[in-house]
Amino acid sequence: MPAVLKRMYDSFDFSDQKIHRALATAGLIGNLVKTNASISGAKVGCQGEIGTACAMASAAATQLLGGTPLQIEYAAEMGIEHNRKNHETNRTRHSLNLQGNFRRWNGSVL
Repeated sequence: MPAVLKRMYDSFDFSDQKIHRALATAGLIGNLVKTNASISGAKVGCQGEIGTACAMASAAATQLLGGTPLQIEYAAEMGIEHNRKNHETNRTRHSLNLQGNFRRWNGSVL
């Protein structure tokens, strides 16, 4: 997460306010995962840590580049989906229901 935001900040000269907003969006994604599944590698394997971090970074980068709420949630979903290692983590991804939960929250942050 920090490396992606630093790179975006340096490459595109985003304001601190835009970076903070992207960080808030990433935090929402992390909270969705924590609330609906787990961020613990010991509980759910690598996807709990790496998949969540990838989803958070994808959502933040998409927001910074002007993505719509639908694009932001899709980026987060892709981050989770492409870090799954087996069927068990696939079920975890579906239990998160990122799209439904994100749509409920996006009006307050985005």
